[in-house]
Amino acid sequence: MAETDTRYRAPALEKGLDILELLSGLHTPLTSSEIADRLLRSKAELYRMLHVLEGRGYVEKPDGSDGYVVTNKLLALGTERKPVADLLEYALPLMRELSELSRQSCHLAVRSGSELVVIARAETPGAISYSVRVGYKRPFAETASGRVIYAHASDADRARIDAAIGTESPRNALAQFRREAKVAGERGFWQGESAQVAAVTDLSAPVMNGETCVAALTMPFIARRKPVRSRDKVLADLRGVARTLSGALTSGSVAAP
Repeated sequence: MAETDTRYRAPALEKGLDILELLSGLHTPLTSSEIADRLLRSKAELYRMLHVLEGRGYVEKPDGSDGYVVTNKLLALGTERKPVADLLEYALPLMRELSELSRQSCHLAVRSGSELVVIARAETPGAISYSVRVGYKRPFAETASGRVIYAHASDADRARIDAAIGTESPRNALAQFRREAKVAGERGFWQGESAQVAAVTDLSAPVMNGETCVAALTMPFIARRKPVRSRDKVLADLRGVARTLSGALTSGSVAAP
């Protein structure tokens, strides 16, 4: 490390950030010993840091577990940032209206590094639903939203996405992701079987700020024997809401995140 960098190091802060970055990339709790092993540090030097992070609400132990997971507090801090808060305030009524009309849930997602993160959702008022919680993360290349965002990204953004996800997915999986993203770009939306849940079709449309794709509006569409609204009509409605959000961002009516 350069001398100037060494002068301004903050070891305690670095330990805390290391813990948060480690846990944020996992789906299962880690004990303090497991965290220490993965970070190549002693359990004793991380004990106080974990205690402080837990006390401040950044990590917690799920019921019945000795391991730690990150909470949604960092996500909450991010969504309270004024441009993001403005977007969510504008988007949520439209998303709720869409869910009411279609009897399907929907969510708004953005890219964070090599992952896709859900920042807002609207639940269906119906008795049967499938929804994705706020804060849900999944590898970017495994999502419908990721295909749409990648398809409508600038060349520079696409290069950054490639660099972020390139080392985390098998080459054949990335090739398929890019082929499907190309289809999404040609159509202006994505429609395809969910990779996680049978009988669910993912519908996704880009939310643009001018030429830049800032988010994806996605609906896990459940096929019902007596649908309230056909899938084609729901897709049209979804794309309409995405265009409305895009228009508000592009015109400056809503600040871009």
